[in-house]
Amino acid sequence: MTRFACNYAIVRFMPYVETGEFANVGVLLWIPKQKTLLFRLLRRKYGRITQFFEELDKHVYLKAMADLDAELHRIQVLLQEDTVVTANSNLEYGFHKGIFEEVIRPRETIIRFSEQRAILSENPEATVAALFNYYVDHLTAPPQSTPQAQTPQPQPAP
Repeated sequence: MTRFACNYAIVRFMPYVETGEFANVGVLLWIPKQKTLLFRLLRRKYGRITQFFEELDKHVYLKAMADLDAELHRIQVLLQEDTVVTANSNLEYGFHKGIFEEVIRPRETIIRFSEQRAILSENPEATVAALFNYYVDHLTAPPQSTPQAQTPQPQPAP
């Protein structure tokens, strides 16, 4: 199978900027070669969020996630329609790469993103699910790009 070099970022909900506390609430996966943005957001089982931020009205969280979901779907459609026309095909890759960087750049909002990270994926949809299960649901071990990506063990001296 073909492996794709992907970038990803963790979506973080941080309603009280002054405390710096946040909860991981989603994952974005960018596949530059396919010009595809995949994502998964915590929209249903949000009790953990409302318990962690007790004073926060749950509707603030729900509205923030609905707005982010709508914006990410809009970006997906823009990428699928391939409406971007450039004079140089090399610039097209740069433009699309710039979209992901623009989405995750630091802003003064209650939705933040982690730093950009990289992973190799044979199945991007499964990779999004694995990343979500690890960073948001805390269900599994961290996803690995490939078995070779693990840190080599030191060899004893002869």
